[in-house]
Amino acid sequence: MPNVMKPYIENIVNVDGDTYCVYQVVAENHGLGSDSYGLVRLALIKELTRKRNDYLGIFVGEDRLKFLTDSLYPPKEKTSIVLVEKWLRIQDMGHVIATLYNKVVVVLKHGNNFSETCFPLCARPPTNPSARIMCIGLIPNHFLHVFLRPGCPIPPTTLKWKNYKRPESQPWEDQFVARQCLFNELMDIEKGEQPPKETNKNDLILCDDDEEDMLKTI
Repeated sequence: MPNVMKPYIENIVNVDGDTYCVYQVVAENHGLGSDSYGLVRLALIKELTRKRNDYLGIFVGEDRLKFLTDSLYPPKEKTSIVLVEKWLRIQDMGHVIATLYNKVVVVLKHGNNFSETCFPLCARPPTNPSARIMCIGLIPNHFLHVFLRPGCPIPPTTLKWKNYKRPESQPWEDQFVARQCLFNELMDIEKGEQPPKETNKNDLILCDDDEEDMLKTI
């Protein structure tokens, strides 16, 4: 996980590394148990199918939407190795998961890679949106279920959400602006990007008349 987030992590739960790990994390988050990942997959298929016209714009066309929908179906033949095209792509599906379950989906990527936050695209937040955070940790080729401490920093909002959200969903982000600013500040410190130094207050500042008088004395 990003170094700046380690103090804010309460627990990390591993799930089976069988390429269905994202489904399992979502299932665990909803108290279904990781073995119920098939229910999550079915719910995502229904979400993309039922709101097809909405997601067409987000995924920029029919081909991409069809590819993502097809990837949710289990392979026709059961094998020990699941093809890459059947893996759930969190960079695309984070918004779908957030919208389907009406939750804030925080994706923390290993090291200092770009982490992000997905909000629901078309619903107003509940009274306490902080209680509806689902955090998914991404390490190379595997996902983890991460539990964050209350009030912790969260990564910036994805550009896709900003571009395609409905007006009624804007209050989701408004509730987390301060926590996202803190995350950005911590990341800047981690990367060594310090704020500009203040001007030395003891430095002499000369006006035009003063400068002219000094030149006469030289």
